[in-house]
Amino acid sequence: MKKLLYSALMLSCIGTFTACDDDRDDNPTLSDNANVEFVLNTPAYASSIVDLASSESVNLYCSQPEWGFPTAVNYITQVSLNGEYKISNETADADESGETKADYYALDPITSASLAIVPENLAAALTYLNGWEGDEDVPATEEIYVRIVATPSTNSSNGLSAQSVAKYAVTSNVVKFNVAPYYVELAPAPIELWYLVGANIGSASWSNGTDQIGNGLVPLEPIQNAEYDKKTGRGEIAITAYFDDEFKLINVPGNWEIQWAQGDAFGSFKKNDGGAGNIVVPSAGYYKVLLNTATDVLEITKAEEVKELGEISIAGSFNDWGDQPMTPVFSLTDDQKAHNHLWKYEFEATEDVELKFKTTGSWDTNWGTTTFPTGWGVNGGDNIPVAAGKYLILFDDITGYYTFITQE
Repeated sequence: MKKLLYSALMLSCIGTFTACDDDRDDNPTLSDNANVEFVLNTPAYASSIVDLASSESVNLYCSQPEWGFPTAVNYITQVSLNGEYKISNETADADESGETKADYYALDPITSASLAIVPENLAAALTYLNGWEGDEDVPATEEIYVRIVATPSTNSSNGLSAQSVAKYAVTSNVVKFNVAPYYVELAPAPIELWYLVGANIGSASWSNGTDQIGNGLVPLEPIQNAEYDKKTGRGEIAITAYFDDEFKLINVPGNWEIQWAQGDAFGSFKKNDGGAGNIVVPSAGYYKVLLNTATDVLEITKAEEVKELGEISIAGSFNDWGDQPMTPVFSLTDDQKAHNHLWKYEFEATEDVELKFKTTGSWDTNWGTTTFPTGWGVNGGDNIPVAAGKYLILFDDITGYYTFITQE
């Protein structure tokens, strides 16, 4: 059995461009989609078994929908386990409870002259639909159903907008055939992030714009060795920091509607309540903010005092391993600024480099490891390999967590 990392599913279908003699390109008239015929042919191999592990391609053939004038076409291939097509993968993934199970997978729209389905893509779709977790879950053969949804492309000269094109969608008939599948390791969903925003967060101006990450917005961090839902990216995220003023948590930069705030008193926190107020800690000090995005539980608890290390720098092959001071993220008062433990740096490298985080002026305390673009550095660890690019670097000297956020 093959075991592959898979991040995008794509199947293909082709049609040839056709025209109606009575239609003019400068004044097209689209046929009602109820009158548009769209046929997916039953493949010759339908009575046999297609071995996905040994096949170079799985070919399908379909007609070109005729809406009344020449146009490019977007094809969405849909793979089903039962042929009923009731619940798509998009619908299932949108269910926060995780209880909805898809019975078909709708792949990305394509316009392609290729008739070949990549067997790996088909195997990945079946892995998702069946919920297989390893080779041992995969049957020797499986009966599958395939159909195709076609729409006119908005990239052609038909004058259609992205909003209007959906009403012209036509769906083919369903074809059935048997395959010998294999397990594909699906790439997990990215971890769902939430951000601190408030009076002493970043710029201290309650800035929550999409360009304010590391400035007015501070992302909570994943927890080392924690488990996250592969489909939703939900689980526990946290940060320990010094708080001396009011703040909230938001989920989407630039959007105040999805937020965590304070209820009647500290310790009572509410999600998406328009009447909730800013979170106010009982007294200035270190607190751990722990949010479980899977169970919707927010806890903010007093933390022990944290050793203050002073200024943090980055050093690496890009500057002959000299100190390049980082900037404190938390905007604390002068008598409290030593309590900052989250640091940022705007970094650009024209070639691959190595670097570490360290206390300025000394190598006695330094952090490194082998992972990029995120990881947990350890004292005296390996150099961090950094690919050429432009990044915003965030580094937490309490947990050793770092992230390189790609910038345009």
